[in-house]
Amino acid sequence: VMDALRGGKTVSLISESGMPLICDPGSLLIKQVIKEHIPFTVIPGPSAATTALVLSGFSTEQFMFVGFLPKKKSALVRLINQWKHIKEIFPNMSMVFFESPNRIRESLRVLDDLFPNIQIAICREMTKKFEEVIRGAASELMKREYKGELTVIVG
Repeated sequence: VMDALRGGKTVSLISESGMPLICDPGSLLIKQVIKEHIPFTVIPGPSAATTALVLSGFSTEQFMFVGFLPKKKSALVRLINQWKHIKEIFPNMSMVFFESPNRIRESLRVLDDLFPNIQIAICREMTKKFEEVIRGAASELMKREYKGELTVIVG
């Protein structure tokens, strides 16, 4: 499969049950595709959260979806600290949330303060013409400007 992708061929990965790559061994293929910078996309399921989780390349074994993050900084810090404790028990637990372009910097700043160097994927405009997945540490991602609908995955 990787040889076909390296050769520029189009490959489809399907699952016999449920959303491909969610608790599925196909996630190993996506990790390699990302490592080799081969572009890919996901045909979305019923939720932007699972589509973004697959696009992120992070663990799909366990994830926590929290919707939109709290607006108050104290509530945001409390939520992220709770996830931090959960992550100590379940190290592969990813957190998925929606965020607006106006608030993304503050959310990334709080994540960077509590989890320096944690890897994050920001999925922007999924299923649209300008679909983009931006991966990196919160400190790097804070430097960018964002537009459109954002789904964020913290690995």
